[in-house]
Amino acid sequence: MQSADLDSQILTPRSLLVADIVSSTALYERLGDKEAKALIGGGVELMSVCVQAAGGRVIKTLGDGVLACFTGADAAEAALEMVARMRDESTVIRVAAHWGEVIESHGDVFGDAVNTVARIAALARENEVLISEALFAQASPRVRRAARSVPAVAVKGKRDPLQLYSILDHGPDDPTMTVTTMHEVASEERRSTTTRTLKLAAEDRVYELKGAGALKIGRSLDCDVLITDGNVSRTHAKILYRHPEYLIADTSMNGTYIVPENGPSVHLNRRETVLFGRGRLYVGHHPEMPNATWIDFEVS
Repeated sequence: MQSADLDSQILTPRSLLVADIVSSTALYERLGDKEAKALIGGGVELMSVCVQAAGGRVIKTLGDGVLACFTGADAAEAALEMVARMRDESTVIRVAAHWGEVIESHGDVFGDAVNTVARIAALARENEVLISEALFAQASPRVRRAARSVPAVAVKGKRDPLQLYSILDHGPDDPTMTVTTMHEVASEERRSTTTRTLKLAAEDRVYELKGAGALKIGRSLDCDVLITDGNVSRTHAKILYRHPEYLIADTSMNGTYIVPENGPSVHLNRRETVLFGRGRLYVGHHPEMPNATWIDFEVS
């Protein structure tokens, strides 16, 4: 019955938003069930308020997040407001926004656009808004000024890579959120340099790359940087030189946290990004977890 009803519906252009609280499972472990449930519940409620304030409709809550629908391109504006408001509550979220045609039925939305925004959400980092190219083309001048293009990403179920735009919130000193991605910062700072040096320090050992080369990180014996930790995958991540920058590509189950000396942390899970400056890589653990395993890095 519902299938026939869906077949009778018209495809309608809408902007969609998916937002969720990062590492909600870790919150339960760190804070305990009651406190974590209250924090996550309050976060979901605040996200819903931001959706409604921007003229959108919450389609469903997802335990630690929301799926929302907007008649115009306001999903992008709602996303910016959401990240800023949640930051004030000391809650870390990630948000995806997309424009496409959907079928609306019984208060729900269906179609490829819904699947696509969910795929984009899985790629977003902490305090990041990821916007599809389709929505960027319709977004407000404020959003377009703040967003920066990132390399096209291949996602499951899509024939062609997705061109995405990132807005990464650096905190209260950056209220307009006119920031650059790690990729762009590295490109600007290192543009005139032709040869880089990467140094890693882990478990009293130092590893170095000068220019071309690669290092595998993991608990498999064939890894260059051997980490004997049960949370670390056999081949956890790979660092490689792609002129003129060093990239880290996570291939693990539990992800890799990049904590730079200056700037917000980044959680990689089956993604890659540029390494620059100095900081720490936390492999298989959230940085705040007890006995978290880390690797110091420096790119010069």
